[in-house]
Amino acid sequence: MTDAFLIGDHMDIANQLLYVTARIESFLPGGQVSVGTGFIFTFAFGQNTKVPALVTNKHVIGDANRIRINFCFEAPDNQNGRHLTTWTLDGVQNHLIKHPDKAVDICLLLINPLLEAEVRAHSGIRYVSIGEESVATRDDLKQMLAIEDVMMIGYPDGLYDAANGSPLVRKGITATPLFLDFNGESNFVVDMACYNGSSGSPVFILTQGAYATKDGGISLGNRFSLLGVQFAAFLHSNTGTFKQVPAPTAVGLVPSVDTPNNLGIVVKAYRILELKPLIQTVLDGERGELGE
Repeated sequence: MTDAFLIGDHMDIANQLLYVTARIESFLPGGQVSVGTGFIFTFAFGQNTKVPALVTNKHVIGDANRIRINFCFEAPDNQNGRHLTTWTLDGVQNHLIKHPDKAVDICLLLINPLLEAEVRAHSGIRYVSIGEESVATRDDLKQMLAIEDVMMIGYPDGLYDAANGSPLVRKGITATPLFLDFNGESNFVVDMACYNGSSGSPVFILTQGAYATKDGGISLGNRFSLLGVQFAAFLHSNTGTFKQVPAPTAVGLVPSVDTPNNLGIVVKAYRILELKPLIQTVLDGERGELGE
């Protein structure tokens, strides 16, 4: 699509990052509603085929068969530069592409028809996406410092700027080195507040101007990498023990004696690319895209 561009194709990366996420409301059996985060990621198949998908955690959508996606397009001709839209979708379980490894809490929905329909209906708008070239590979992670400044964009406690459709940005540091696999899994830990609705949030490095390198030097320029997807947090119980749980998503008052200790668990972003063969299978058969 010509009405889209990837992070890095635009000078102001920080501003564009505010357009990549979506607030996801999942309608669960029994009437409960949960909130989580997703983000637009574009897969490349050859020179001319670009496939945008909404990436999130498996547990964000869970058993929901109906979800509501709140998304913001860039609208250069509008006064505030933003075009807000809401999609309510049924039958999502039939379209959900889940990572085959049960330990990897990543899934996605192919939403190109929804994006295209919105662009056709509203002249001048375009969406922003994170592309494959922004993913931190295993080799990239080996070159990063033991402690790095990181950011996360999403909807903690379901909160966001409802008038402008803008998510909230949080900043922290890596609590475990990116070049190590935390507890033997393809995860790392961040020292960052992770609350209800944070699940599915992209975690990334963004430095502008200069940054330190592993060899002790300084590199001039900008650096942007998608490091991973936040999916769980550590909680401190009133008994003094710690436990790892999926980042909570439920909306409403939930009695609890557990307290978040500002440590989030993030699955490494290169695991997203492992879904490409499953997407190719969909492309080779029935489209399987939401909004068709």
